[in-house]
Amino acid sequence: MTNKNFSVEKIVSFGVETFSKNLPISLFWFFLSNFIYYVPIFLSKFLFGTSEPDTIFRLLQTSLFTLVLQIAASTMVSIGVTRIALNLHDKLQTSIMDFFQDIGLFMEYLIASTLYLLIIVSGVVLLFIPIGFIAYRSNLFPVLSNLTTDSMQFLYQILYQFTILGFIFLLSLLPAIYFSIRLQFFGYFIIDQRLSPIESLKASFNITKGILSQLLVVDSILFAMNFLGILFCFVGIIVSYPITVYCMAYLYRQLTQKEDQKLISSSENRMDFS
Repeated sequence: MTNKNFSVEKIVSFGVETFSKNLPISLFWFFLSNFIYYVPIFLSKFLFGTSEPDTIFRLLQTSLFTLVLQIAASTMVSIGVTRIALNLHDKLQTSIMDFFQDIGLFMEYLIASTLYLLIIVSGVVLLFIPIGFIAYRSNLFPVLSNLTTDSMQFLYQILYQFTILGFIFLLSLLPAIYFSIRLQFFGYFIIDQRLSPIESLKASFNITKGILSQLLVVDSILFAMNFLGILFCFVGIIVSYPITVYCMAYLYRQLTQKEDQKLISSSENRMDFS
């Protein structure tokens, strides 16, 4: 098997270097992305007014309209950001118009994103239900009628139940973490290799085989960077988010190149054998 070890330091260094060398276009697509994200909100307020909906139907209508537009905006932004990141990694001449270059892949990306989300959510639900049932059948949750009237003991029992629920919830998150890491590169395969939604998810699952712990470390570091960027009065996210996008493009290229080398090596071995 081809060695898929990679350096976190090189990944982050590439992201920082790419951001610094392409500062104007990085800032431009960042603010363009945020503008697109807020368009559904502005459009909803323009069409339905700024006052609170007076009926449930009106509330559902406004919420559904805004949700659909936000999903469309999010998909468009993801496509554009991925294309820009890949172009900059490949040192291609890049303009902001490349942000809209792959808009024709909108439906493929939307379907793949929906499948990605469904896989993650179903993993959580399918594990949460049996674990919760086992905990309930094991009498880990005291019946409400049996709760003591003593204030300290009552508090202890409530904390105990919340602790058990929290533990069950954390356990149920394990499939979500697993699949979110294994399938996270589906968008790159759609944009870069024009794969179908199903094939893109399969391809992402294949190239991440055997490196779950390494990817978990990388994803955790990039998440921490963005989290700190948000804490820094939201100003830091202007820098941290483009850097993490470039880091992921670099990581995708590294993994796919290694996979290509593996296929070439296997092909050569078969030829030598024959």
